[in-house]
Amino acid sequence: MGIGCCLPAAPRGGASCWRGRDLLLNSPTVTTWRRPIRRDCRQRRVPGYLAVLKSEAYPHALGVGDILITADTVVICGGRIFGKPDGREGRRPCWPNCPGRRHTVVTGVALRAPGRMRSFSVSSDVWFRPLAEEEIAYYVDTFRPYDKAGSYGIQEWIGYVAIERIEGSFYNVMGLPVQALYAELGSFVDTL
Repeated sequence: MGIGCCLPAAPRGGASCWRGRDLLLNSPTVTTWRRPIRRDCRQRRVPGYLAVLKSEAYPHALGVGDILITADTVVICGGRIFGKPDGREGRRPCWPNCPGRRHTVVTGVALRAPGRMRSFSVSSDVWFRPLAEEEIAYYVDTFRPYDKAGSYGIQEWIGYVAIERIEGSFYNVMGLPVQALYAELGSFVDTL
């Protein structure tokens, strides 16, 4: 699942029902969807593909001046894609076992207005320090990161104590590459 926001052409808001609400303000509409992933999609293209699917699945017609923003984030570790965990069985985070303790966070974003769509993706590499099983268990049991790609939130305790380094956008790791979205949205609006 991810985020879908319908915004007026002069953007004034964003997500209001998820942790990205602090990154953007006062979105008029937010909806979530689940769709299957095509098996022939390259790993780094999956989030963009999902963002476009979410945009296409948006159940309301866009009016003149509306812009729909949809996004999806995945974690790529050891050649595997990790989205949100499937309940208690899938709650074990992938990052303690990543080669070199590094994983890649990729967020795909789609922008759509009547008759026009653009999508883009942003990647960030994240390195964790080695963690004891007790630390991992404490994080999972206390913070219940079941709604987060890769089973962690960089803005939570685990981000404070375990992340050694980031190459790329902090906000991308949080789930929405705000700087890139701002730039893309500006050029998108200019072409409407």
